Amino acid sequence: MQTLLAVALDGFYSWAAPSPDDRPWVITRQKQVLDANPLARSRGVQLGMDFKQARALVEGLEHEAWREDAFRTHQRRWLDLLPRYSNTIEPEDQHVAFLDLSLHPDPVAIALTVVQRLQMSFIGANPPRVRWGLAESKWLARLGAAYDARTRPWRDPHGFLNPLSVRALPYLDPEHTQRLAFLGYPTVGDLSLIPDDILYAQFGKSALLMTTLARGEHYEPIRPLYPERSLGFSVRFEGGTTEGLAVQDALRTLANRAGNALTTQERQARAMTLFIETDEGVQRIEKPLQKPISTVFGCLAALRSVVFDPGPNPVTEVRLWLGDLQKVEPTQRNLDQSLDNEAKQTRFGEAVNAVQRNFGETALRVASQIEIPREQRALREWEAALGL
Repeated sequence: MQTLLAVALDGFYSWAAPSPDDRPWVITRQKQVLDANPLARSRGVQLGMDFKQARALVEGLEHEAWREDAFRTHQRRWLDLLPRYSNTIEPEDQHVAFLDLSLHPDPVAIALTVVQRLQMSFIGANPPRVRWGLAESKWLARLGAAYDARTRPWRDPHGFLNPLSVRALPYLDPEHTQRLAFLGYPTVGDLSLIPDDILYAQFGKSALLMTTLARGEHYEPIRPLYPERSLGFSVRFEGGTTEGLAVQDALRTLANRAGNALTTQERQARAMTLFIETDEGVQRIEKPLQKPISTVFGCLAALRSVVFDPGPNPVTEVRLWLGDLQKVEPTQRNLDQSLDNEAKQTRFGEAVNAVQRNFGETALRVASQIEIPREQRALREWEAALGL
């Protein structure tokens, strides 16, 4: 079961621009009002309104066209506050982002902390207001943030949805929502009362989506898109721990998760940062990597070489961040997984003999036939004995 937090910064663009205080002003995107300063809002301009309608409503309305690069720096500043609280962050717009709080034992407390820290980070005149919603599905959290419903979509999804117009439900054909209202079912609560067979007879295959949304369901995966080209993992300790073995076990768990993720995605990491959190704060340790890591073994070796001392304070969380991810060209690790070892050896020998017959014995050498220098063998034995 997911627990997702959606945060939406109301007034982000007019704050970041910044907008004039003495004149009504809006920022537009695709001929619609994306944001408006307080003066324009006080005169009836609403977000999402057609710009022509807004200009007809407010005399002397000034506007600026939205450009992504104009707000990218401000977007990154507020997004950079989020990785401490979640390993999976998906920005949906420059003023909207999702955080996966599923692993937190108390997601409500974490959500409140995130919102408070975000709100305190905005300084200057007319700072944006943080609207948020907590829910088990992505679309419901987004809707909760739009209404600033906070924890209600998570605690009571039906109570939150039932009074809303069916037009508030995403993914539905506008003609279907208009038809529902015409038939006397204008709210989500009304929609949930329609028997499935009648709904199917009226709307066909769309009926299943309608009933799923009316129940507050419909799963959508949250994608880890921020920080860019990075992966994050964490292990929490309930009540904290001072046991060194427990922390080492956590590092092994992080190495397994990170290595498996890198292998699955066929990527390698060139940067690693470890975060050790205690009641006194967070200790950040950047680990220089001599070469990229892409496997569980590589992650484990890098983590084992990290030296840190949390002191007498109990460790509450260990987080691992891998950055500067790059694509790795896949290689064939096995000749044929459907064959047993004896058959593999036979085919391998035949392939080697064929290459050597055609191109000479020096064209291909088997690794087991290559003599390893004595000092290199001794170094490998020493590293194996120390668990490096």
